[in-house]
Amino acid sequence: MLPLSNDMAMGAGAITLCLMLWVRQRWFLEQTRKGQKLVEMVGSKNAPWVLTLILVAGIAFGGLLAKGVIKPIQW
Repeated sequence: MLPLSNDMAMGAGAITLCLMLWVRQRWFLEQTRKGQKLVEMVGSKNAPWVLTLILVAGIAFGGLLAKGVIKPIQW
């Protein structure tokens, strides 16, 4: 079994959060201030597509972080 590094844990967490939000996309757009703001900015027809693009980018970022391609800033 592979040891779980901090990068892998953060990447897996980012992927998990994005997937959970993707499943609850309609709720997010209707019930949260950020979702409502997104609907105001791009319209109700385009907001699901924009949110999907943001979440796909988050999933890709989480995957690259978990694989070690992207390294977080170390203080």
